[in-house]
Amino acid sequence: MVELYLIPLRTESDIFPTFQHGGIETIYMLEGEIGYRHSGSLYHLRPWRRSVFRFGCPAWPEVLERLPARYLSIIAHPQNGQVGGRAPTWRWTRRSGRVIFVI
Repeated sequence: MVELYLIPLRTESDIFPTFQHGGIETIYMLEGEIGYRHSGSLYHLRPWRRSVFRFGCPAWPEVLERLPARYLSIIAHPQNGQVGGRAPTWRWTRRSGRVIFVI
């Protein structure tokens, strides 16, 4: 199963609790910059960059560096105990503003 979320961060008070789930999460920054905490490391996420995280440990947007910020969070949950060894792939086309998924 795949879940898609559009996460807007507008002010410093937009704080998310620590969360944890199984599977693989792909984050694609659309605007702004954040520091994303995962498994004891802090990752700097910038626009038009993609990051892939395997879950099973706490993660959250910890540092809001440049606001407003928006990102797509795509979570692939295991089915029958596995995710297939890779994250879903997708492409954002700037011209049309569409997201194309390949799962």
